[in-house]
Amino acid sequence: MINIYTIKGKIDVPGDALLVFIDETGNEYLKDKEYPIFGLGGCAVIYKYYNKLIREPWSIMKDRFFNGREKILHAKDLFHPTECQINAIAELFKNNTFSRVAAVLSTKTINNTEYDIYNLIARCLYNRIIDIAKWTCFKSVVIMVEDSQRCNALAKKYFPAYVFQEYNKEINKNTKMPSNYYFVKKDLVEPGAEVADFIIHTAGAQMRNRINNKIKSRKDYKIIFEDINEKYSSCMFIDKISKKSTP
Repeated sequence: MINIYTIKGKIDVPGDALLVFIDETGNEYLKDKEYPIFGLGGCAVIYKYYNKLIREPWSIMKDRFFNGREKILHAKDLFHPTECQINAIAELFKNNTFSRVAAVLSTKTINNTEYDIYNLIARCLYNRIIDIAKWTCFKSVVIMVEDSQRCNALAKKYFPAYVFQEYNKEINKNTKMPSNYYFVKKDLVEPGAEVADFIIHTAGAQMRNRINNKIKSRKDYKIIFEDINEKYSSCMFIDKISKKSTP
């Protein structure tokens, strides 16, 4: 049994649950002029495969290339990685078939609705999770959101509003699927949370390229999102939001 720790302590996750780690990038009100984007994203995997596909490979990689698995590893703090470190991270994403999801907008995004930015991105990310989830079988959803003094209240407000469903053959209609939301701190050094950090950081960097008219995919974005079977990858860069496309 793998223990998962949240800000409320250890939780029990069913083996057949879809486990999703979510992190953020940028400012949810687009107030950072140096980083004019906001996004949510992360990784997803059936819980019984979490150790094999994420936790153990990430921990082994940190032991070998980043001074140990107990050290916190954040993408934004990796200022001058060695070639070996870059290759190690790339190989981890290439060789482990867990899902990657992200939704990002920027100050150039046209928003023709009254909805706030976090709500729009949360809804879009929910649809990205649905996009990758349709290829697998699971009985419940457990979402682990990066603990944030700024965004916790918004996450509590919007994420539970998006309900996962499954088709029930006995009653011939969709039924609500059990889902739970927790917060996890960075200093707990949970591999899934750190992987989510690298995923959304990369998606955010790719969005910055887009708004600077650099259309070609960054190498790290290509490795994480494009060089894997499309069943495991769903990323959306939002240029315009119309009323028809909102929650």
